[in-house]
Amino acid sequence: MIYFLEHEPIEGPGMLKPLFENNGFLTSVIKLYDNQDLPQDFDSIEAIVSLGGPMNVYQEEVYPFLKKEDEFLKKIIKLDIPCLGICLGSQLIAKAEKAQVKKAEKEEIGWFKVSLTEHGKKDDLFHLVNEQLEVFQWHSDTFSVPVGGVLLAQGSVCRNQAFRIGNNVYGLQFHLEVTDKEVFDWTGKYFNIADSEKQEYAKDMLSKYSEIKKDFELQMDVIGANFLKIIEKRKIAVAQEV
Repeated sequence: MIYFLEHEPIEGPGMLKPLFENNGFLTSVIKLYDNQDLPQDFDSIEAIVSLGGPMNVYQEEVYPFLKKEDEFLKKIIKLDIPCLGICLGSQLIAKAEKAQVKKAEKEEIGWFKVSLTEHGKKDDLFHLVNEQLEVFQWHSDTFSVPVGGVLLAQGSVCRNQAFRIGNNVYGLQFHLEVTDKEVFDWTGKYFNIADSEKQEYAKDMLSKYSEIKKDFELQMDVIGANFLKIIEKRKIAVAQEV
Protein backbone atom coordinates (compact mmCIF):
# COMPACT_ATOMS: atom_id res chain seq x y z
CA MET A 1 0.00 0.00 0.00
CA ILE A 2 1.16 3.52 -0.86
CA TYR A 3 -0.05 6.04 1.70
CA PHE A 4 -0.58 9.72 0.95
CA LEU A 5 -0.33 11.97 4.01
CA GLU A 6 -2.71 14.85 3.41
CA HIS A 7 -2.41 18.03 5.51
CA GLU A 8 -5.02 20.22 3.81
CA PRO A 9 -8.16 19.19 1.87
CA ILE A 10 -7.27 21.11 -1.30
CA GLU A 11 -3.65 19.89 -1.37
CA GLY A 12 -4.18 16.29 -2.37
CA PRO A 13 -2.26 13.72 -4.44
CA GLY A 14 -3.16 15.33 -7.77
CA MET A 15 -1.83 13.30 -10.71
CA LEU A 16 0.18 10.89 -8.54
CA LYS A 17 -2.73 8.82 -7.22
CA PRO A 18 -4.16 7.74 -10.61
CA LEU A 19 -0.62 7.14 -11.93
CA PHE A 20 0.17 4.77 -9.07
CA GLU A 21 -3.19 2.99 -9.29
CA ASN A 22 -2.95 2.61 -13.07
CA ASN A 23 0.35 0.81 -12.47
CA GLY A 24 -1.26 -1.74 -10.15
CA PHE A 25 -0.53 -0.19 -6.74
CA LEU A 26 -3.09 0.21 -3.99
CA THR A 27 -3.26 3.68 -2.46
CA SER A 28 -4.80 5.24 0.62
CA VAL A 29 -5.16 8.91 1.53
CA ILE A 30 -4.73 9.62 5.25
CA LYS A 31 -6.44 12.89 6.13
CA LEU A 32 -4.28 14.05 9.00
CA TYR A 33 -6.38 17.19 9.48
CA ASP A 34 -9.32 14.89 10.28
CA ASN A 35 -7.22 13.03 12.87
CA GLN A 36 -7.03 9.87 10.79
CA ASP A 37 -4.45 7.43 12.13
CA LEU A 38 -1.06 6.83 10.57
CA PRO A 39 -0.28 3.20 9.68
CA GLN A 40 1.49 1.22 12.40
CA ASP A 41 2.31 -1.94 10.45
CA PHE A 42 5.49 -0.77 8.75
CA ASP A 43 5.90 -4.09 6.92
CA SER A 44 2.73 -3.33 4.96
CA ILE A 45 3.91 0.11 3.81
CA GLU A 46 5.25 0.10 0.26
CA ALA A 47 5.76 3.86 0.22
CA ILE A 48 4.79 7.15 1.83
CA VAL A 49 4.03 10.41 0.04
CA SER A 50 3.88 13.40 2.38
CA LEU A 51 2.00 16.18 0.61
CA GLY A 52 1.93 19.96 0.84
CA GLY A 53 0.07 22.28 3.17
CA PRO A 54 -0.12 25.94 4.22
CA MET A 55 1.26 25.39 7.71
CA ASN A 56 4.82 25.67 9.01
CA VAL A 57 6.62 22.53 10.21
CA TYR A 58 6.98 24.00 13.70
CA GLN A 59 3.29 24.79 14.22
CA GLU A 60 2.79 21.60 16.20
CA GLU A 61 0.65 23.26 18.89
CA VAL A 62 -1.76 24.56 16.25
CA TYR A 63 -1.61 21.35 14.18
CA PRO A 64 -0.96 18.44 16.59
CA PHE A 65 -0.81 15.95 13.71
CA LEU A 66 2.54 17.46 12.72
CA LYS A 67 4.15 16.05 15.87
CA LYS A 68 2.74 12.60 15.15
CA GLU A 69 3.95 12.80 11.58
CA ASP A 70 7.41 13.88 12.72
CA GLU A 71 7.74 10.74 14.85
CA PHE A 72 6.31 8.62 12.03
CA LEU A 73 8.73 10.01 9.43
CA LYS A 74 11.69 9.37 11.72
CA LYS A 75 10.78 5.66 11.63
CA ILE A 76 10.23 5.70 7.86
CA ILE A 77 13.65 7.26 7.33
CA LYS A 78 15.34 4.83 9.71
CA LEU A 79 13.80 1.88 7.86
CA ASP A 80 14.61 3.50 4.48
CA ILE A 81 11.05 2.89 3.29
CA PRO A 82 10.46 4.70 -0.02
CA CYS A 83 9.18 8.16 0.81
CA LEU A 84 8.47 11.22 -1.27
CA GLY A 85 8.01 14.54 0.50
CA ILE A 86 6.45 17.34 -1.54
CA CYS A 87 6.77 20.99 -0.47
CA LEU A 88 5.68 20.89 3.21
CA GLY A 89 6.41 17.15 3.09
CA SER A 90 10.02 17.81 2.10
CA GLN A 91 10.39 20.27 4.95
CA LEU A 92 8.94 17.75 7.40
CA ILE A 93 11.48 15.14 6.25
CA ALA A 94 14.28 17.67 6.66
CA LYS A 95 13.05 18.56 10.15
CA ALA A 96 12.78 14.88 11.10
CA GLU A 97 16.48 14.62 10.26
CA LYS A 98 17.27 17.71 12.40
CA ALA A 99 17.96 19.93 9.39
CA GLN A 100 17.01 23.61 9.58
CA VAL A 101 13.69 24.77 8.16
CA LYS A 102 13.29 28.55 8.08
CA LYS A 103 11.70 31.45 6.25
CA ALA A 104 13.18 31.88 2.80
CA GLU A 105 14.59 35.25 1.78
CA LYS A 106 11.89 35.34 -0.87
CA GLU A 107 8.78 33.22 -1.32
CA GLU A 108 8.28 31.17 -4.46
CA ILE A 109 4.77 31.11 -5.90
CA GLY A 110 4.16 30.09 -9.49
CA TRP A 111 6.25 28.53 -12.23
CA PHE A 112 10.00 28.31 -11.76
CA LYS A 113 12.88 26.39 -13.27
CA VAL A 114 15.08 24.15 -11.15
CA SER A 115 18.23 22.38 -12.30
CA LEU A 116 19.49 18.94 -11.43
CA THR A 117 22.86 18.76 -9.71
CA GLU A 118 25.50 16.28 -10.83
CA HIS A 119 24.12 13.89 -8.20
CA GLY A 120 20.58 14.55 -9.41
CA LYS A 121 21.46 13.70 -12.99
CA LYS A 122 22.59 10.25 -11.83
CA ASP A 123 19.78 9.62 -9.35
CA ASP A 124 17.14 6.97 -10.01
CA LEU A 125 14.28 9.39 -9.27
CA PHE A 126 15.28 11.69 -12.12
CA HIS A 127 16.25 9.04 -14.67
CA LEU A 128 15.35 10.24 -18.20
CA VAL A 129 14.27 13.66 -16.87
CA ASN A 130 15.58 16.88 -18.43
CA GLU A 131 18.43 18.49 -16.53
CA GLN A 132 16.27 21.59 -16.12
CA LEU A 133 12.72 21.13 -14.88
CA GLU A 134 9.83 23.59 -15.01
CA VAL A 135 7.93 23.14 -11.76
CA PHE A 136 5.15 24.70 -9.72
CA GLN A 137 6.05 26.32 -6.43
CA TRP A 138 4.04 27.60 -3.49
CA HIS A 139 6.13 28.10 -0.37
CA SER A 140 7.69 30.75 1.87
CA ASP A 141 9.98 28.43 3.88
CA THR A 142 13.13 26.63 2.83
CA PHE A 143 15.17 23.72 4.20
CA SER A 144 18.79 22.86 4.71
CA VAL A 145 19.92 19.52 3.30
CA PRO A 146 20.08 17.01 6.19
CA VAL A 147 23.49 15.78 7.30
CA GLY A 148 24.34 12.80 5.11
CA GLY A 149 21.75 13.85 2.55
CA VAL A 150 22.50 14.54 -1.11
CA LEU A 151 21.37 17.69 -2.92
CA LEU A 152 19.69 16.66 -6.18
CA ALA A 153 18.21 19.89 -7.55
CA GLN A 154 18.67 23.59 -6.97
CA GLY A 155 16.99 26.84 -7.94
CA SER A 156 17.89 30.50 -8.33
CA VAL A 157 15.46 31.81 -5.68
CA CYS A 158 15.63 29.05 -3.08
CA ARG A 159 18.80 27.06 -3.66
CA ASN A 160 17.82 23.74 -2.09
CA GLN A 161 15.06 22.14 -4.16
CA ALA A 162 15.48 18.37 -3.83
CA PHE A 163 17.46 15.93 -1.70
CA ARG A 164 17.79 12.24 -0.97
CA ILE A 165 18.45 10.51 2.34
CA GLY A 166 19.68 6.93 2.24
CA ASN A 167 18.55 5.07 -0.85
CA ASN A 168 14.81 5.70 -0.86
CA VAL A 169 13.77 8.88 0.96
CA TYR A 170 13.31 12.03 -1.11
CA GLY A 171 12.32 15.61 -0.41
CA LEU A 172 11.10 17.87 -3.23
CA GLN A 173 10.50 21.52 -2.40
CA PHE A 174 8.48 21.91 -5.59
CA HIS A 175 5.20 20.43 -6.77
CA LEU A 176 5.20 17.89 -9.57
CA GLU A 177 1.69 16.55 -8.93
CA VAL A 178 -0.60 19.53 -9.43
CA THR A 179 -3.36 19.81 -12.01
CA ASP A 180 -5.01 23.03 -13.10
CA LYS A 181 -7.65 22.33 -10.45
CA GLU A 182 -5.06 22.59 -7.67
CA VAL A 183 -3.69 25.83 -9.10
CA PHE A 184 -7.25 27.23 -9.28
CA ASP A 185 -8.20 26.06 -5.78
CA TRP A 186 -5.00 27.32 -4.15
CA THR A 187 -5.23 30.77 -5.68
CA GLY A 188 -8.87 30.94 -4.62
CA LYS A 189 -8.06 30.11 -1.01
CA TYR A 190 -4.58 31.55 -0.46
CA PHE A 191 -4.84 34.74 -2.52
CA ASN A 192 -6.81 37.78 -1.35
CA ILE A 193 -9.70 38.11 -3.81
CA ALA A 194 -9.65 41.88 -3.32
CA ASP A 195 -6.06 42.09 -4.54
CA SER A 196 -6.35 42.67 -8.28
CA GLU A 197 -2.62 42.16 -8.80
CA LYS A 198 -2.77 38.72 -7.13
CA GLN A 199 -5.81 37.77 -9.20
CA GLU A 200 -4.02 38.74 -12.40
CA TYR A 201 -1.04 36.65 -11.29
CA ALA A 202 -3.40 33.72 -10.66
CA LYS A 203 -4.74 34.01 -14.22
CA ASP A 204 -1.19 34.04 -15.55
CA MET A 205 -0.33 30.87 -13.59
CA LEU A 206 -3.37 29.06 -15.03
CA SER A 207 -2.57 30.31 -18.51
CA LYS A 208 1.00 29.06 -18.14
CA TYR A 209 -0.32 25.66 -17.01
CA SER A 210 -2.33 25.40 -20.23
CA GLU A 211 0.77 26.22 -22.27
CA ILE A 212 3.04 23.60 -20.69
CA LYS A 213 0.41 21.03 -19.65
CA LYS A 214 1.62 18.26 -21.97
CA ASP A 215 5.29 18.58 -21.00
CA PHE A 216 4.49 19.04 -17.31
CA GLU A 217 2.33 15.92 -17.20
CA LEU A 218 4.99 13.92 -19.05
CA GLN A 219 7.60 15.10 -16.53
CA MET A 220 5.36 13.97 -13.67
CA ASP A 221 4.73 10.60 -15.37
CA VAL A 222 8.47 9.94 -15.69
CA ILE A 223 9.33 10.94 -12.11
CA GLY A 224 6.31 9.07 -10.75
CA ALA A 225 7.23 5.93 -12.72
CA ASN A 226 10.81 6.22 -11.45
CA PHE A 227 9.51 6.34 -7.87
CA LEU A 228 7.51 3.16 -8.49
CA LYS A 229 10.70 1.47 -9.74
CA ILE A 230 12.42 2.52 -6.51
CA ILE A 231 9.57 0.88 -4.58
CA GLU A 232 9.86 -2.34 -6.60
CA LYS A 233 13.65 -2.41 -6.18
CA ARG A 234 13.32 -2.18 -2.40
CA LYS A 235 10.64 -4.91 -2.34
CA ILE A 236 13.00 -7.26 -4.16
CA ALA A 237 15.86 -6.42 -1.79
CA VAL A 238 13.67 -7.01 1.27
CA ALA A 239 12.41 -10.33 -0.12
CA GLN A 240 15.99 -11.49 -0.69
CA GLU A 241 16.87 -10.71 2.93
CA VAL A 242 14.09 -12.96 4.28
